[in-house]
Amino acid sequence: MDFKIDPKGYFRIWIEEGRILCKHKDLTITGNSAKDIITTIIKMNLISTFDHCAYLARELTKAEIALKLGKNYIQDSDLDFGILSSSYLRIPLRRRGSIGERLDKIAKSFFRKNG
Repeated sequence: MDFKIDPKGYFRIWIEEGRILCKHKDLTITGNSAKDIITTIIKMNLISTFDHCAYLARELTKAEIALKLGKNYIQDSDLDFGILSSSYLRIPLRRRGSIGERLDKIAKSFFRKNG
């Protein structure tokens, strides 16, 4: 599927002072939940394609998760969950065990290094 810019414009999404902010042209919509913000966007008729709506819902949900977990959010980037993220563990997803097994390995490694 080819990327097509929504004729009604684009959005910038970020987190600031405990709120999700979603800017479209000269309008900034704020809230604490992806559902509330995307509902407002739809009611205000600010998008014209289903693809754009799906993209915004996905990005706003990531922003909401980051907000609730106290994590950083950068639009169009994967969420970084610290020690449980694949980039930290540097282990391919298909080779990892259960979350309990991974946490056990991390804890054992930590205590071996730190006594």
